Amino acid sequence: MTYIKWLIERKTPMVDFTVENVAFLLEKLNNPQDRIKTIHISGTNGKGSLVFYLENALFFNNYKVGTFTSPYMTDINDSIEINGQKISNEDYENVLAKIYPIVLEMDKINKYVTGFEIQVAAAFLYFYEKKVDVAIIEVGMGGRFDATNVMKSPLLSAFTSISLDHANLLGKTLKEIAWNKGGIIKKSRPTFLYPQKDEVYKELKEIADGNNSEIYKFDFSEINIINEDINGNEFSFREYKNVRTSLIGRHQAYNASLALSILSYLKNFFVLDDEKIRQGIYKTTNPARLEIISDKPLILMDGSHNEESINSLISNLDKFNYEKLILGFSILRDKEREKIIKKLAKYADTVVLTEIDSDRKSDINDLCNIFKSYTDKKIYMETDIEKAVNKTLELSSKKDLILWCGSLYLMKDIRHFLKNHK
Repeated sequence: MTYIKWLIERKTPMVDFTVENVAFLLEKLNNPQDRIKTIHISGTNGKGSLVFYLENALFFNNYKVGTFTSPYMTDINDSIEINGQKISNEDYENVLAKIYPIVLEMDKINKYVTGFEIQVAAAFLYFYEKKVDVAIIEVGMGGRFDATNVMKSPLLSAFTSISLDHANLLGKTLKEIAWNKGGIIKKSRPTFLYPQKDEVYKELKEIADGNNSEIYKFDFSEINIINEDINGNEFSFREYKNVRTSLIGRHQAYNASLALSILSYLKNFFVLDDEKIRQGIYKTTNPARLEIISDKPLILMDGSHNEESINSLISNLDKFNYEKLILGFSILRDKEREKIIKKLAKYADTVVLTEIDSDRKSDINDLCNIFKSYTDKKIYMETDIEKAVNKTLELSSKKDLILWCGSLYLMKDIRHFLKNHK
């Protein structure tokens, strides 16, 4: 058995999380996370986009940039990248070979480390061994108790938009969720904020003040949207004029503005050219975020899985020209299914449901019953994901839009199938 197969099969129970065991593992590895420059990113929506905006802007300025993101889109190697290149099987095996015996010893003393925690440790060790100039680390879930929250002093902490999600694990109110995510704020290290709801901002500010962390924030009014369409955005923000994104949706101009505010600060540590920053922002892509996976037929994929991200998705549908909308959908059962389905049902002319390959999947019959509460349009059910995708293709004409959404885990499987579909 390869070490990668061992890692994939290592369970990550959805229970109360702590950083104690992963910190123990990293200490045995001589704490690689504290021997490199790091940036820590949390939030509800937009984390991955922010990671890749920063990565590309720094890469275009000739820096060696590590990124850790989740969940992965193609295979487990995707989560760990340097300059956009995922870790090779050989490098992953070499890194895991150093981690494996430590984990076995920890198992003997009842210090269980999850599969995700091992991924985190592997990323830090890999980035240290490859001598990256900086590593940008995306929180897996929450922040305070997340496995990534083991860096003593990152260059900065940043927060994308925060809204209700994972309420069963992170808290049932915005204040509780902000407290959980705010746990990544570190003493005397700056905090960068996307424009937040008052309740969220007050909680993050209280945490930042308690850690002598200076807050850098901006308002939507500082962003001038010049153009937005299916090719992306053009906008101006502070000293950055006529910046372009390839990522679709006004929210991506907002995410890019957060990246630009961070990059202005990073000029204290790196030599950064503004034109190269702009090139990096424009070249940034992010799979399954309003991604056009095919234009014949027109297929749009979006990993939106909470109310805020669904609202963003819906607000961008009018950018596309189509006659009928064929909606492909599934969602994890711990999400706000009723609210999300109620919103989507208004726009779908036909619905195709499937089930996600996860212990947290929604039963397809439950989803069907919820949809029937909000639409009288035809609903098809295919538990097999490939059959569900083929059903959407079969139902569509050249002038229709096929939209798949509801879960990044679902997008991973659908994207893989469509990329290989002839």
